[in-house]
Amino acid sequence: MKQYIFDGSSFKDLDGFFVEFGKMVNGDGGYFGRTLDSFDDCLFGGFGMENPCVIIWQNCSFSKMRLGHDILFNWCKERIQKKEYLDEDGLNYLTSRQEEAKNLVGPTMFDVIVEGIKSVEQRSSGKIKIELQIID
Repeated sequence: MKQYIFDGSSFKDLDGFFVEFGKMVNGDGGYFGRTLDSFDDCLFGGFGMENPCVIIWQNCSFSKMRLGHDILFNWCKERIQKKEYLDEDGLNYLTSRQEEAKNLVGPTMFDVIVEGIKSVEQRSSGKIKIELQIID
């Protein structure tokens, strides 16, 4: 099974996360999404990641700090301002997540990304197997 080693201290913000994840999968200059939606699309295949695979996310304490509530708050705010949601339920989801992040409760952006990776196998009905190992 292919192993990908991701250094959680190698980036400073959400944009840097996408760049570094792309490098991990596809080498220097490699693409693996530049938004959460495109990152999720890439997890489902066709962008260099082998299936099945293991992602070993090292130095997670750095990632947790850099992908905190503030990043999730700003991400929700931007999506709401740009009307990047499908329907009223999507708007309500973003609004509630933004309010939680503002109050420093609920998931962080790190948590959202981790859940997205961990849920790929279920969301693909078992067709894509990604194991995520988180190491501080």
